[in-house]
Amino acid sequence: MTKLKDLISKDKINDDKALDNGLERYDESAGDNQKWVSIKKIIVETERDKEQLLKAFEYIHYLRDIDTDFIAVNTIAHIYQAPDLIEVKDKYDDRDE
Repeated sequence: MTKLKDLISKDKINDDKALDNGLERYDESAGDNQKWVSIKKIIVETERDKEQLLKAFEYIHYLRDIDTDFIAVNTIAHIYQAPDLIEVKDKYDDRDE
């Protein structure tokens, strides 16, 4: 399974440990102890929903005015690179989540 932390560009790290609007920034000094935003999976009902989300995440990734120094923002901006995180599960499917 693709891990988002492996996809996130580490050159977008900000040394400022302050919080902006409650969002945490990357802490370059944390090294391997960096805290990440973890997403196990996103469940949608159709392949169309999955494709639309992937395109939306890619769109977000290429926005000019996006601050990817924020951990959660960077995670969202890179989900399109990990399509296996989005699972299509019909609403009538009784598999465990």
